[in-house]
Amino acid sequence: MGWEDDHLHRFRLHGREYGVFKLGGIGFTDDPYQVRLHEWQLRPKERFLYEYDFHANWQHQLRLEQILPLPATGRYPCCIGGARQTPPADCAGAAAFLTRRRRYSAWYIQQRLIEIAESLLEHDGDDYEEHLAGLHELRYWYTWERFDHRAINRQLQEYAAGTAAERGLGEEESDETDSACDT
Repeated sequence: MGWEDDHLHRFRLHGREYGVFKLGGIGFTDDPYQVRLHEWQLRPKERFLYEYDFHANWQHQLRLEQILPLPATGRYPCCIGGARQTPPADCAGAAAFLTRRRRYSAWYIQQRLIEIAESLLEHDGDDYEEHLAGLHELRYWYTWERFDHRAINRQLQEYAAGTAAERGLGEEESDETDSACDT
């Protein structure tokens, strides 16, 4: 999802809960660094639940589409497709996100850009940080329907490299495949 893992979360699968323990959160019986997806023996079309930020109540139904043989070339994990960007992590849940999405029409974005430009010109750069934050938010809403699987694959490779380092694998072992996901 690209979120920063700042909130409590869990996976619910086959009547059990899995996740990483956080102080003040729920406990889990399994070591999350030892749990492997293949151990669940999921069947095609089977679903499980991923919950994130219990206060905002993000609930994601994940479904195994198909099990394919692993090609000799390529880096995994790998994103092969998707739609739109992830909602901002701290947008207070799905209903609040949809409300904000309706607010940020192309017309609204254009008007806010004009206001920011005029303010910067009038005040000779005062409130620069505030305007920069506003521009960053406008950029998100202007491009929110774009999906960049290459950027996601770069993030997945960074995650995989961190996981490989945690397991004590050297760089040679974690980097020996080429990047089939970058195409």
